[in-house]
Amino acid sequence: MFGVASKLNLFRVAAIAVAGLSILVFSAGYTISDAARLQTLSLTQTSDGLRTVVVENEEGRVTVKLPDDIRTGDKISGTLITEPKGATKEEQEANLAALRKRRLRLMLTKASGGTLDPVALSVPLSAGQTSSVKTELKQGNTLRVEFTASEPVKLATDDSGIKELGRVLIPVDLVETAQTKPEPTPKMPVKKTPGMSFVSFADYDTLGGSEQKPEFEIPSLGQTGRPIEIKGTFDGDSSNTSVSVSMTLSNLMVDVIAESPRRSIVANPQNLVGPGTISLNEAGRKFSAPFRNIGVGLSAPKTSLMRGEKTEMRVEVTGLAGITQPVPMTLSSSGVVTMSGGSFQQIMIKPSDAASGNYVTTRTINGLQAGSWGAVATVIVREFDITLQDDVSPRRRLTINSFTGAYSLLGAAEDGLTGKAKIDIKDCVLTFEHKADGRNISATIDRCQHNGRSSIELLKGQPKILITDSDTADNLSP
Repeated sequence: MFGVASKLNLFRVAAIAVAGLSILVFSAGYTISDAARLQTLSLTQTSDGLRTVVVENEEGRVTVKLPDDIRTGDKISGTLITEPKGATKEEQEANLAALRKRRLRLMLTKASGGTLDPVALSVPLSAGQTSSVKTELKQGNTLRVEFTASEPVKLATDDSGIKELGRVLIPVDLVETAQTKPEPTPKMPVKKTPGMSFVSFADYDTLGGSEQKPEFEIPSLGQTGRPIEIKGTFDGDSSNTSVSVSMTLSNLMVDVIAESPRRSIVANPQNLVGPGTISLNEAGRKFSAPFRNIGVGLSAPKTSLMRGEKTEMRVEVTGLAGITQPVPMTLSSSGVVTMSGGSFQQIMIKPSDAASGNYVTTRTINGLQAGSWGAVATVIVREFDITLQDDVSPRRRLTINSFTGAYSLLGAAEDGLTGKAKIDIKDCVLTFEHKADGRNISATIDRCQHNGRSSIELLKGQPKILITDSDTADNLSP
């Protein structure tokens, strides 16, 4: 465990790594040729409230991290990381200098339909400012990016003579409403046990028997190395936001990765596990809440197998001392292998399984063909862990808790409709069905192929609502 020392340690943790990338798929009233004209082939992922995009050329790789809930009129902060290529220090320095002379185009466009050209934001890859974007040096090759998502959405004048690294299409207004003002803080449940419910809410007291409505929503459960998403009323300026994670004798200041008016996404320490507290200071407004950080380690003697060869993977989960409710986790494998128990598994860690504070389980990995393999274990920290987002109408989304069957329907006639459905899981494929209260809702999601579809009938005789999602990896976070 990191940071247990005789006096308080204060560090700043920066989030640099990018994991689990997939090809960007965008549909918003544009034809394929239109989209090809507007963007460079890039890699993107939406997870933990972030939209992470990677663009590269022969000089190096650039990663930009933005909130995934951008709306027109928002002030937005993000993080840009430049990684030069090169076999020697001299080559890397030369490529870094070349990259810093380039710009990255963020093509902000409404995803709710229409044929308007997007706003083209020219983002410097070095500290500097254009007419619409400002970048500031943070540390190393990391920059803080700040801009306002202009309205109305239209193509900005092209900057002449600027070398362009690439263009990335960023959907805007992928929300239930097009209002640019912050959403009201939702009602919070009372006396939630930190980290033990599927809802990532902290423990709130009551005053005079009535519910308090905290200004910020700090998750009560996190996974080391995965960003922490804090919801609330922010100003979109990450420079005046500070967050620390405290456990035992350590108080770690963590880096603010991105911020919108509705959320701030911060780095999560890799080596700090167990119960503690998250403290937030947003432009002088202070807030703190209980937080438990869970560590997950995967290890195996061999990560490359011949056909028919086997190895054993060990999964160790730490930071569980004192839990009183189960902790949900998913486990998936990749590569041409089989994993005992299936390629995608849901695990519920009970308090009795972690009496020592740790939980250990193993899986047998069998090679079907010669090659490397991998696995990912994810602690579920949100109320909903699956989102189906329609390819044609992105505001239409069905969010699902794959452990309990709880769901919420957004972007339909009855926006915010909730319920609980029957869940059936066979390896990678999850089926979902709710037939009650006049509703007939079904869905099928393949969590290995990252696609799914749903049929929703809210009242008998009314037209069905269909949701087809060809790539669940590029959806908004649940």
